[in-house]
Amino acid sequence: AFQEGFESANPPAPNWDLGTTGLGSNGLWAIFDNGVGLNQSWTINTAITTPPTVCAGVQSAYINRENIGGGNVGQDFLATPLITLPANAQLRFITRTTISGDQLTKYKIMWAPASAAQNNPAAYTLVQEFTEVSLTAVFNVCEEKAVSLAAHAGEQGYIAFVREYSQPDAGLNGDRWLVDD
Repeated sequence: AFQEGFESANPPAPNWDLGTTGLGSNGLWAIFDNGVGLNQSWTINTAITTPPTVCAGVQSAYINRENIGGGNVGQDFLATPLITLPANAQLRFITRTTISGDQLTKYKIMWAPASAAQNNPAAYTLVQEFTEVSLTAVFNVCEEKAVSLAAHAGEQGYIAFVREYSQPDAGLNGDRWLVDD
């Protein structure tokens, strides 16, 4: 089984070696976006806060919010290395947001086949989408999610965590996303 705890000391970069187990062909995660909102990318969060912003261990994957301008849609991808999905595959992860209420952010789990480039946003299709309200019962409490990947059983490809925000006006809005284990 592919596992990731985001505990590696390696700094985030477009090709991010996070010390995973069960690696695919190159063993590297990819961080990329759709070309909108270039000031924030997936990174590691180590902040010690109350309530916790690290869900397990001492580090979580994290994407901050940013002002992308009214009418724009930003998508930030954190994509696994190439993996092969077994029968009845599931993606299990721990997650939370940081702001109470709905800030209009969408949290997506997406899939791209091995024939696609790992860092091509257009190659990914939606597996499941969450809103800020549906992602967790309480915004600032980490919660485990399970997403079925059974439709892709036996396939090789990439799973991406995608934070998507459609900014309605000039003001900073949207929410952050923390992902762990």
